[in-house]
Amino acid sequence: MPSKIRGRRADSARDDWADMPATLSGYPGPVLQITASGELQPLNDDGRWLIDALDRPAGQDAASRLLDLIKQAIADRTTTRDILALPTDGDDRVIDTTVLPRGDRRALVVGLDTTESRAAIRADENRYRQLVDIAADFAWETDKNGAFTFISPASALGHAPGALIGKRARDILLREPSKAAVLPFSAVAAVRQEEIWVRNADGHPVCLAVSALPILNEKGLRCGARGVCHDVTSSRLVDSTDARRRVRDRVVNHILDSIRGQPNSQAMLDTAARSICKAAESDACEAFLFGDDGRPIRVASFGDTGIAERYSYELVKRIDVSDLHRATVAGRPAIGMLTGTGGAPTGAFLIWRVEPGADWTDDNELLLVALREQIGVVMSQIVEQRKLETISRFDELTGLINRRFFYEELDQRLSQSIQRGRRGSLIYVDLDNFKAVNDKLGHDKGDAVLRKLADILRANTREYDLIGRLGGDEFAIWLDDTDANVAAKRGENMLIASQAMSGMSASRDKPLAISIGIAIYDPRSEETRDTLITRADSAMYQAKHTGKGRLALAPPVERFAEQRQAR
Repeated sequence: MPSKIRGRRADSARDDWADMPATLSGYPGPVLQITASGELQPLNDDGRWLIDALDRPAGQDAASRLLDLIKQAIADRTTTRDILALPTDGDDRVIDTTVLPRGDRRALVVGLDTTESRAAIRADENRYRQLVDIAADFAWETDKNGAFTFISPASALGHAPGALIGKRARDILLREPSKAAVLPFSAVAAVRQEEIWVRNADGHPVCLAVSALPILNEKGLRCGARGVCHDVTSSRLVDSTDARRRVRDRVVNHILDSIRGQPNSQAMLDTAARSICKAAESDACEAFLFGDDGRPIRVASFGDTGIAERYSYELVKRIDVSDLHRATVAGRPAIGMLTGTGGAPTGAFLIWRVEPGADWTDDNELLLVALREQIGVVMSQIVEQRKLETISRFDELTGLINRRFFYEELDQRLSQSIQRGRRGSLIYVDLDNFKAVNDKLGHDKGDAVLRKLADILRANTREYDLIGRLGGDEFAIWLDDTDANVAAKRGENMLIASQAMSGMSASRDKPLAISIGIAIYDPRSEETRDTLITRADSAMYQAKHTGKGRLALAPPVERFAEQRQAR
C-alpha cells in the first residue's frame, strides 16, 4: 500500500473489475478499487467525487482513516468498515464506508451516503448487500438462540443451499466452547475480525474472521445477530509458526504475571507448578529450589506423578542448564528444566505425563524452552523473598519453622492432600522432664536440648516434610503421603534416636525423653486443620499420661468425635 491515497480518474479502471455486476455503474454511492499497484481508482461518478473530496485539505482526516481501513482489510484479509465525514460547501456528507479485500493486495471500497433519510438507505440496501456478497465469503443472521436464519450465499462452507438454516452456529465449531463463551454468531456487542475455527460440510477445519453486530428489536432488546465471514484459513496456516509463537509468548507472560501477583513465595511457587503443568498439557509438575549446599529441595507440586515421584531428586541432578532434559521414568515421560540467572541455577521444574507411553508435542517443548528463558528472574526473586520470609517465619533457636508459619503451611499441605487424594500424618512431639533441665541446669542447657531434638526430628524425616516448633518444648511434623504404619515407624525411630538425649537430663530420676501423638489425615473426611491438631495433641498427652517416652495413635476423626461427645 502507498503511504497516501493516490487517485486516478481514468475510465479504464473498470477493466480490472470486469467480473463485477453491471449494477456498479448505477450504485447510488461511491465505488472505488485498490489495484495491486496500490492505486485508488473510481468505478463510478460518485467514486470520482469521493477521490476529489479526499484530495482536498479538508478531506485529509477522512483520507487518513480510509487508508487505515484499506491497509487493515488487505493485511487481515477481512472486511473493514468505518464512517467518513467529508466537509462540503454545506453540511458534512457522511459516508458509511466498507472495504472488501479481493486478494493480491486488491480491494473494493464501497460507500453509502447516510446523510439521506433512512427510507433512502433501505431502498438501496439490496444493492449494498450484493456488493458485500461479492467480497465476503458469506453473510449471515442468527436468532436469539444462535441458530442461523439467513445465509448468503446459501451454500456457505460447502453446505447445500439452506442446509445451515435452523442449525446452531455452535454445532459447526471445530471445538466445543465453554458454556460461558459468547460466540460472535451470538454477539451481544460489536465484534470485529474475531477468528474462530469451524468445520465445513466435509468436516475439514476452516478458520473464519467474523465481524458481527447484535440485532435489537423495537424495545432495544437483543433478538439475534448479523455479520459477515471471511475464510482466512490459508493465511493462518501459512502464518501458523508465528501464530504459535505469539500464543506461547502470551502464555509465558500470563504465567509470569500470575506468579508475580501472589502474596508470598510459597504461593508463587504453587502457582508456578500449577500454571506450568496446565500450560504444558501435563499431568503433574514439581518445583525445586537449591539449598546453600546445592542440593535440590522440592518446594511445590501440582497433580500426581504416581510412583515416578520417588525418582524426582535423582532426575533433577541430571538436568543440564543449557537444555531441557527428557527422560522416561517408571514408564512415565518427564521433562526437566533448570532456571537461573548468570549461569547459576536457582531452581528446577519436573513436568510429568502419568500415562505410560505418552509423548510430548513440539508445542509443549517450545513453550517450556520459552518459559525457561524468562522464569529464571522470577525464581531469583522467589529465592530472595524466601530469605526475607525466613527472618519472620523461622524459630531462631532451632531453625525450624514457627507456629504461625507451620499452620499456614499445614493448610497448604492439607489442600494438596485433598487434591491428590493421598493421606498424610500429623505428629505431635513433646519433651518429657524438660522443665527440670531449665530449673537445675539453666536455660543454656535447655536451649541445647531443644536444638538436639530439632536435629533428631530432621534426621528422621524427609527433606520436604514439614517440621515446626510450636513453642516451648512442643514440636509438630507433617508427613506427606503416609498411612498409620509408616507414621508409626517414623515415630518409633524418633523415640529410639531421642535416647541420645539421656545424658543431657537434669537427674536420673527425671530422664529426658519424648512423648509422641500421631493423627492420620483422610482427605475424604472433610476434617478441619484445628480438629486434626486437636487429635494429634490429645494422642500426645495420652502417651505422656501412660508413662512418657512412648507413642500413641489418635482414633479416626469420626470415632474421636464420638468419644468426645461421650465424655
